[in-house]
Amino acid sequence: MVSVLDDEYVLEMDEVPPFSWLSKSHERVMHCNPENYYELGEKISKLSPSSLTEENLAKTVALELKDKIPVIVYDYSSYAIARKLQEDLLQNSNLFSILISYNQIKMTNNIGDNYKVIEIAEHRMKVFDSSIFLEFKGGLDSIIFFSTLTSYISLYSALLKRYDFYLFDILKE
Repeated sequence: MVSVLDDEYVLEMDEVPPFSWLSKSHERVMHCNPENYYELGEKISKLSPSSLTEENLAKTVALELKDKIPVIVYDYSSYAIARKLQEDLLQNSNLFSILISYNQIKMTNNIGDNYKVIEIAEHRMKVFDSSIFLEFKGGLDSIIFFSTLTSYISLYSALLKRYDFYLFDILKE
């Protein structure tokens, strides 16, 4: 299946801001000495516009969120990343989402068809069979990757909705 996010104009956006900035996010914290710097760089490069949807986690999540209201479920260690995803979706793609803890959602038996559950947790909580699971292990590498992932998801969601978006490099000297 060919995705709209695999159109030529999207695949050629690697060197265009904000994507060019995001692709180098792990380099900005190189002085922090992440344990797996090169592995982290490879994981982040797989989120870039030039990678096809079937290999790109951010594009896949954005496509699953299309025409849905995201319900972001977090555990004890992933609240900050879940909150960042919620804020990025609202800011970049004007997509309102619901942020809820695992303890709150496990009391729910059913969720409507117009919602899509995203679990961000250390272990799969199996909230619903159709939920998207993003494994968050904690640690600096995981925080950097997930911070970049949430930005990519929201930007791809904006492309799907045909919104204009801007990202300013506040770290630029």
